[in-house]
Amino acid sequence: MASWVKQAPLVAEGMSFIPSRSEPIGPSGDGGDGAGQALLPDGASLYTNTCAACHQADGKGIPGAFPPLANSQVVNGEDPELMIRIVLQGYDAHPEWGQMPGFAGLLTDGEIAAIINHEKSSWGNDAPAVSVEQVADIRKMVEEM
Repeated sequence: MASWVKQAPLVAEGMSFIPSRSEPIGPSGDGGDGAGQALLPDGASLYTNTCAACHQADGKGIPGAFPPLANSQVVNGEDPELMIRIVLQGYDAHPEWGQMPGFAGLLTDGEIAAIINHEKSSWGNDAPAVSVEQVADIRKMVEEM
């Protein structure tokens, strides 16, 4: 004779069925206090899939080919405009490095903010985070040029 057992719930209370790859951050991109949190994609995962082939998983780049992001003046700069523009438009100013393609047509503002925030807080970097709004503003400025 079969004994019937109630199946355990597939989803724990408070979880979505498919776990999110997003991490909550404050609206200003600084970690926030939880009020009005926006969700950004997983910057580490996006970095791995989009940037690590050139800049490497450890952010050290490849000497003579791709610049390091670890301890980079661009990454650690207070004003994020240059870094955001490089990600949006690409970069080919140094003949000793490979050309970086622009990602404006491939990544959303949220994805770019997530990647940049990962870079600004990894490999010893300690720089202010960027917000989705900052990326959107600079994207708009670049498009109007």
